[in-house]
Amino acid sequence: MKHKNIILFIIFSLYSINSAFVAENTKKLDKKHQLLAELKAEQSKKKNYFPFEKEAMKNPNICPVCGKSWDMVDGKNIHVNCLKKLLPPKIEIRCGSCGQYLSTRIKNITYKAELMDKDFCPHPHGPNRPVSNLVICPKCGYSDTIANHKKRLSMKQRAWVLNTLAPVTQREILRLLHLDIKKLNITEHNAYKIFIDPTVTGSQQKSGRELIIESEVPEFIRTVNALKFAEKFYPTNFPILARDSWYAAWAYRKIVVQPMTNSELMDSVNRIMDILEKKFPIPPDPEARVNELVVLYKDSTLYPLIDRQVMLILMSGDYLRLGFRSWAKDCLSSVVNTVKNDSAWAKLKAKIGDKKVKMQRAILRKNAKERMFAIDKEGVYLKKSAEYLRKALIVHIKTKKVFKIDEIPANVYLIGEFEKRLEHYGRAYFWLKAASKMQLPNKKSGAEIWAMGELDSIRSAVGNNPINPSSKTDNAILSTLAKMVHLSNQ
Repeated sequence: MKHKNIILFIIFSLYSINSAFVAENTKKLDKKHQLLAELKAEQSKKKNYFPFEKEAMKNPNICPVCGKSWDMVDGKNIHVNCLKKLLPPKIEIRCGSCGQYLSTRIKNITYKAELMDKDFCPHPHGPNRPVSNLVICPKCGYSDTIANHKKRLSMKQRAWVLNTLAPVTQREILRLLHLDIKKLNITEHNAYKIFIDPTVTGSQQKSGRELIIESEVPEFIRTVNALKFAEKFYPTNFPILARDSWYAAWAYRKIVVQPMTNSELMDSVNRIMDILEKKFPIPPDPEARVNELVVLYKDSTLYPLIDRQVMLILMSGDYLRLGFRSWAKDCLSSVVNTVKNDSAWAKLKAKIGDKKVKMQRAILRKNAKERMFAIDKEGVYLKKSAEYLRKALIVHIKTKKVFKIDEIPANVYLIGEFEKRLEHYGRAYFWLKAASKMQLPNKKSGAEIWAMGELDSIRSAVGNNPINPSSKTDNAILSTLAKMVHLSNQ
């Protein structure tokens, strides 16, 4: 029952922030979306599995459609048709700002509880999947849901997007490209062209019918752009601002957790992953994996220097998923310091040569620096999300129009979880303790189960009842919310 409650709570929580605090004239439409979401959740319970799909959930190396390994066979991908069945169908829409044709897919962001962090950041097995249901136009930078793209923006909004989001988006795309942009005739004014669908015919392109594959744009760009737009035009719509900040935090966490794909490090990466797969036939949770990596790292005689730096980078991702930001940054700082230390690399230079060692050191440093930057950014957006969500609850206390009563415990829990991840343990303890005591009429929200687990985590880190510097303000908010939930039980 506990898992069932948690999963229902997560599904409901992800949809609740999307639909909260909307204009009066869209309430009927939102009610329809809510009913569709609930119907979809019910249908998912009755899902008929593909052959081998249950096994594939345990083993991400197995294709859930045909039951065979994801590996290439004689250099060929044997899963082309499998992927078509796994991926939602492509649809074509026009950008709500500049009118550019975009190719996208319907995005499903509902995941199983065991594939999420404690703030519901998804980490599904198999191919990468989005953390948000946002669609971005790489040409102008406008990022929003499909429904909002179809509504089209006002002239004032379009002008702001063109002057503010478009140049920033083009520069960010250029920064990420690892290509010879001169040969491709790409500049900071047309970097979006790298995403043009090559299957569109020449005659269609000449008629201005360029089709852009928007899914290739990194998730952190689409989430940050959506937040910037919302902050400009909906500055008091706190649930939407909280949601977009939350998505941005997830996107930056994904950068820290993402696998290393540099060819110079692949021998070390594969060696370590083979060890972990033998230890854990079923993919472990981040706590189990990081504990095993710590044991491996401590044996400096058994594993070479490069392997141990790769272990630290993997550990940083696991620590961040668990909410231990300082430990994650410590791991990456250790990698940077080791890269700087010439004496540490003397033996390896003699073995594989100075040129290869220089390359490996440069790659390690870049990996560590990029992930440290992403950790800082994740913190920025977690802080924003917590503050916006707190403001939304304050507005709800005054108006009783922002949330439904059974959404309150989930949002109280989320603020506590965000504060914990920011290592504001006193404030986190205050909010999580409140969430653990909020009982809904005739049912559990699931929030109290996760809140109790996170309280135990804080106690083990800093002891009981850490000091909350904002206790007076928080107590006023939480006591009122608790009364609202309590009265609903009567």
